[in-house]
Amino acid sequence: MKKLFPGILCLIAVSAYAQQGQRLMEIPAKQLPVQGQSVYAFTVTMRSGKSVLITVDDRKIGHFFNGESAEITVPNGRHVVRAYQMEWETRPGRWKDDDDDRLTDTLNGERVEVEVAPGPKLRRGRKTKADYDALPNQNAARQASSLVTGQPAKPGAPAAGATGQPARTGIEGAVVRASAIFIRDLPRDSTIAVISISSKDYDTATFAIDELEYQLVMAKLFTIVDRKTLDAIRTEQHFQLSGEVSDESAVSIGNLLGAGIVITGAITGTGTIQRLTLKALNVKTAQILAMAREAF
Repeated sequence: MKKLFPGILCLIAVSAYAQQGQRLMEIPAKQLPVQGQSVYAFTVTMRSGKSVLITVDDRKIGHFFNGESAEITVPNGRHVVRAYQMEWETRPGRWKDDDDDRLTDTLNGERVEVEVAPGPKLRRGRKTKADYDALPNQNAARQASSLVTGQPAKPGAPAAGATGQPARTGIEGAVVRASAIFIRDLPRDSTIAVISISSKDYDTATFAIDELEYQLVMAKLFTIVDRKTLDAIRTEQHFQLSGEVSDESAVSIGNLLGAGIVITGAITGTGTIQRLTLKALNVKTAQILAMAREAF
């Protein structure tokens, strides 16, 4: 019995470590939707020794263990959710990708429940309308307001809409809403360069770039590449702020600027129906870190 007892202790320790140790990344706090967003509500059920890494549109959301959950906001539109089941290898002490599953949805102001089961299996549950108004308290309302304006919520500040000031509309409103997504999703302390926003109207493109840079600067979470530095590279590389720039060119320019993330975009449509599309690219990998699409 004395010979077996250490082995039993070792087995228990390994089992507990497989469930709780070596989290690859934290899971996010509950996110509250604003107009133009939908919600994925994830609940995770995993067997002992297993975990799951969840991504939305190839962006890592979090590393989940059994019984954990999260509510993630996404822009309205088409999204691909992937679940990568992970198994703990005691030697060499790391998580191994065991298998994966995917789920595709087109969302429009909805809240979708998604169960992540062993296998892994993604099971779509109940779909309801996202509730933008039923925020649990004034602090939550201020949080939603800060997402819309790009400004940090201040203690004691009135909730969204309480001041009677009209919401921002047109291209300005579209940029403010899009920038809120980037402020939420992009890694803190990143160096960001806004490369270009293509548009038939040069003045509109320039305004959109100026407003986007302003929102990112005011968030006080990133370093934004100075426009003079960008202008020098722009002249050298022969591209315009309002012209189309390929992902490959944007990443190359980002390298020249010393940026870790580059943002490009486009304004499409005419008259009363126009759309702003923005995407943020990782300069090292060319991976899309975040996207925003706003009508105005």
